[in-house]
Amino acid sequence: MSHPTRPVGRAALSPTRYRAVGIVGGLALAASAAGTARATTTPPASDPPAASAASNEPATPDTGGNPAGCVEGGQAGADLFPDQFAVQNAENYTLTYESNYKVLTVGETSPGAGASTYVLVQCGTDAPALEGDLADASVVQIPITTMFSESTSHNGFIDVLDVEGAVTGVGDGSFIVTPSLRQRIDAGAIESFNTTGVIDTEVVVAADPDVYVTGGFDDPAHGSIAEAGIPVMANAEWLETTPEGWAEWVGFFAALTNTEGRANELYGQWIADYETAAALVAPVSDQPTVLTGGLFEGTWFANGGAGIVAEFIADAGGDYVYDDNADTGSIQLDIETVLADAQDADVWVLATPFLTEEEAAEADSRNQEFDAWEAGGVWINSTPSDSGVNPFESGPVMIDEYLLDYIKILHPDLVEDHELVFFSPVPES
Repeated sequence: MSHPTRPVGRAALSPTRYRAVGIVGGLALAASAAGTARATTTPPASDPPAASAASNEPATPDTGGNPAGCVEGGQAGADLFPDQFAVQNAENYTLTYESNYKVLTVGETSPGAGASTYVLVQCGTDAPALEGDLADASVVQIPITTMFSESTSHNGFIDVLDVEGAVTGVGDGSFIVTPSLRQRIDAGAIESFNTTGVIDTEVVVAADPDVYVTGGFDDPAHGSIAEAGIPVMANAEWLETTPEGWAEWVGFFAALTNTEGRANELYGQWIADYETAAALVAPVSDQPTVLTGGLFEGTWFANGGAGIVAEFIADAGGDYVYDDNADTGSIQLDIETVLADAQDADVWVLATPFLTEEEAAEADSRNQEFDAWEAGGVWINSTPSDSGVNPFESGPVMIDEYLLDYIKILHPDLVEDHELVFFSPVPES
């Protein structure tokens, strides 16, 4: 069951700037006003050939039976998408197919926002009439060849589908570690458009990408980009409620690149591996209590009880302190409330990179008041910068490893041979 060093596609992942605490303590992170990114990871069903470190040439996407580019006029009337991705577990997007176009609808484009529909039209064919349910839809020509990506949480999906060659812009390339994207950034093939916490619309508009993909948050710049004729698509995978739904957003990027056949292969293996890991805790009766999150500018951000991390904890045989909370994103609390609710929690999983108890106390002395320190139960959700994987980029495509990590923390006897991938212990002083 231990494969911490298995190849993750040709990928790895990395953080970027984080704007809201969506997943803390396991996936998503503290809210810094500067930014656009969250989390992600990258493992495949079967590992594709490793790219040469000396080459900056992107891999060639496998579109299977779907068109790899524009179709000729004679094909326009045919059923062009024999490889289709059926959304089964994700709750925040749907995907349907017609002969020459796809309809992708994101139910909640950002926290509290409404739905948006996108018509993905095969290049070389005519778009349908935008009427009825499609009246307010945006049109995107596929397969895309250029994309600006607002969040590092897209990187794992992009990498395992071998479509990194389409990425021409990212929020801030200095944060990215996914090898396939890192190589293109270093070669100057990918530019940054948000290094200050403000989207540089001039950079985006001048590049004129086929599509601009958001990180699941509203920004005034999105309107300006759309007005310039660039389709803006919302990607809000972090609002899913289960790891299985989170990972299923691989279909979003597959739909844009006609790589649904590859996505089906990957996703099927991820689910099988996740279920195998989850079965390990079936006999467990004791459930250690778990607290997540930490203080950020005086406010404690923890994971919502209806979100992805809460589900990871439950599937790993844990009892999340805020499991009865109904939020899918983060919840904001004062530390006095947290101490009252969770001072005696067995495990504390935090996102702030404290390396020791002393560092945590220097940030705020009340951090030392949690019993988890004495139990050896304080953990940080982070990876070495040179590890090739990162919670914020690799998470969605390595949900089985995430779950095995939580099992290792909560029930170490069940996975003695598993080496932690996304977590490290924070020792007592």
